[in-house]
Amino acid sequence: LLSGFLLISSAGYSQVEITPFGGYMFNGKVHFVEGDLKFSDEPDYGISLGVPVRYGVMAELSYIRSESTASWSPSFAYESDYPPVSFNVNINYFQAGVIKNMEVNDMLTGFAGFTLGAAYYNTTQKNLADLWRFAFGIKAGLKYFFTDAVGIRLQGRMLFPIYSGGVGAFCGIGTGGSSCGISFGGSSLILQGDLTAGVVFRLGQ
Repeated sequence: LLSGFLLISSAGYSQVEITPFGGYMFNGKVHFVEGDLKFSDEPDYGISLGVPVRYGVMAELSYIRSESTASWSPSFAYESDYPPVSFNVNINYFQAGVIKNMEVNDMLTGFAGFTLGAAYYNTTQKNLADLWRFAFGIKAGLKYFFTDAVGIRLQGRMLFPIYSGGVGAFCGIGTGGSSCGISFGGSSLILQGDLTAGVVFRLGQ
């Protein structure tokens, strides 16, 4: 047992990995009977923390943020009831999961994993409510270490926030001025994803 522990430690799997990263997110579109809600593709950034739990396996926490514009396009039949509208929204992901490291050699490691957590949609308009949604994801990539403590990480990821079913858009003009917004209800899946590059810092022995 002791020799097995020493082997894991010497291979670097006892080291915590911290990775700040940046990239580009494809924010996708969700279709409803009433129309389509599309999020603009934008740069994203974030940070991940990996903690070894067994040989070649790491538990990982991550945060991702993309500042996007949401555009609501009603279908022809609903255009009079739900007119087009757009607004800024900050897309935030809070994820926890597991990755499996597959060592190619002392410097190069491939990995793949899955995550579960939440997506938080923070609008910048005061008259719109923020949204929290359950989300899950899958990811894969490569890590290349220049030294035992520093390397780069290239990753592709797909994210699946689950929206609650129907959607409605509203616009109106009153004594307080004009206002527009989006409301959700039901269940619908949207595909989002990103490509990122980051610097990996290993801490510990």
